[in-house]
Formats: sequence, C-alpha cells, structure tokens
Amino acid sequence: MRIKVEPLTVARFATFGTIIEQDGSAPLQRFDMVHEHGGAARTPGFALTTIETAVMLPLQIHQVEKHPHSAQTFLPLVGGTSLVFVCESDPKGDPRLGTGRAFRATGRQGVCYRRGVWHHRLSPLEAPSQYGVIMTHAAEDEDTVIYELPEPVLIVS
Repeated sequence: MRIKVEPLTVARFATFGTIIEQDGSAPLQRFDMVHEHGGAARTPGFALTTIETAVMLPLQIHQVEKHPHSAQTFLPLVGGTSLVFVCESDPKGDPRLGTGRAFRATGRQGVCYRRGVWHHRLSPLEAPSQYGVIMTHAAEDEDTVIYELPEPVLIVS
C-alpha cells in the first residue's frame, strides 16, 4: 500500500482527532480540549520528548499503535514539520489500512488523537524536535496496543 502525504487540516483530520494550531493571531490562544479517557486510565500526565533523528520520505511504516483508554496529544515545542499517519479500526479492532491517511503537520500544529485511533509513532521530518505529550495513564502501561503490519505501508511525498 502506498499513501501520499497531504497537508494537515481540521476537515481532513476530523475523523481521527483534533488539531491544536498556533496561528499567531493573538498573544494567548486557549484550547479547551475534552481529553477523553476511560477504563483504567485516570491519571493525567505530561511528558517532554526530544527526538534527535528525523524520518525521511519515502518512509515504510511497519507498525502502528493505539490507546484504547485515552486520547493522546502531541504539541510541538521545538522543531518543524512532522509526519502524522492514522487509520481507523475494523470491526475486530485491528487497523483498517484502507482508511489510512498521511499528513504533514507544520511546526505550529499539534494533534490530539481520539481514543482508540491507530497511529504511527511520533515522526518529525526535521531534527532535533521536541514535543509535549499529554495523555491520561493507567497504573500499569496497559493503554498502549502495538500492531505489527503484515506488509509495510509506504508513505511518499
């Protein structure tokens, strides 16, 4: 399967989550996010992650992940663009790769994946990049489901 990267927009991403974008129109922009969570995920968490190596296109994706109990938000703090790959679930809960979309997020766009949305790991197209990550956690890390794809998905520019 081959998927072409497209610009990240609110309309294109709506099925998978929300976009948090600093458009520079005001010194303070407030975003009221309903951080959906359920099950054992009850402890709000914030993490900082720095990625020193950028991904290159074309990129083969071999695995995706989802978080059935919590939404997951990535906010760019340092760096530029990033690759966002998402897809819906089939009736069994496995990735439905035919619904896959690849987006190019600018350095001003954060994403909040809805609970249970399959996505590829954080993938900056420029490095180094730093992100703030917001997620509700369970006592054990039971909210991360990894799925190895039977065949890689190729993401192209």
